[in-house]
Amino acid sequence: MKIGPSLAKIPLDALLAVTVLRRALSQRYDVVHSHEEGGVIGVLVAALLRVPHLYDMHSSLPQQLANFSFGGAIGASRAMRRAFMTIERLMIRRSRVVIVICPALEDTVRAIEPEAHAVLIENAPGSGEEQPTTAAAAGVRRSLGVAEHAPMVLYTGTFEAYQGLDLLFAAMAIVAARTEGGTRDDEPRLVLAGGKPDQVERARAQAKAAGIDRVTIFAGERPAEEIPAYLLAATILVSPRSRGTNTPLTLYQ
Repeated sequence: MKIGPSLAKIPLDALLAVTVLRRALSQRYDVVHSHEEGGVIGVLVAALLRVPHLYDMHSSLPQQLANFSFGGAIGASRAMRRAFMTIERLMIRRSRVVIVICPALEDTVRAIEPEAHAVLIENAPGSGEEQPTTAAAAGVRRSLGVAEHAPMVLYTGTFEAYQGLDLLFAAMAIVAARTEGGTRDDEPRLVLAGGKPDQVERARAQAKAAGIDRVTIFAGERPAEEIPAYLLAATILVSPRSRGTNTPLTLYQ
C-alpha cells in the first residue's frame, strides 16, 4: 500500500469498515480511536455505540490530495477535494478529542471548529530510542565512503514529489560548483536515505541531470534503528519540502 491517497485504499477501507462493525457489535467498547481517513468509520461506529470518538489527525486529507496530485482531471479533483473537506469537517466536529501532531494541523482544526478540543502531541520519531554513538556515526560515514571531515548534507524520508527533491538537487548543484577543486576530504557530499528502488532510479537520473551525481550518494531505505546514527553523522539536515504544512519530522530528530 503506497503512501498517500490511492484507489487501492477504497476496498481496503471497505473491508476495514466491515471488520470494525463486526467487532463493535460483538463486544463492548468505551471509546473509538481512529486515524486519518479511518475517522469516517470511527465517527459512524462511535455514534452507533453511543461512545466518545477520538480522532488521531496526522494530516489534512484535502491537503493530501494536493500533495500527491491525486484526482485526475481538474473537475474531478475539485469535486474530490470538496468531498474530502466535508469528510474532514465531519470527523473533527463529531470527535470528543482531536489529537494533532503539529501546530499547522491545530490551526486547521480551529478554523473548522473553534470550540474543538484539540490536543497537540508533536510526533517526534526516535525520541524513546537509545542515543547513537560517535562510533556508529563514523561507521555510517565509512559505509557511504564519506571522509571523516567532509561536510555531509543528509536528507531522510520518502521520495514523493511533495518532498521537493528537485529543489535539493538544484541547491546542491550550487554548493558543488562553489566548492569544486577542493580535496576529497573536504568536498561536500549529499546523502539521501529513503526511497523505493524505482524512485531512487528516477532521483539518480535527476541528480545526474543537475550535474551532482559524483557527489550524491543514495543509501536507499534504511532500517529505523539506523537513522539516528545517520543523523549524528550528518553536518547538515535538510527538508526541502515544496508542498504541505506539516512539520518535517526529520528536524525533530
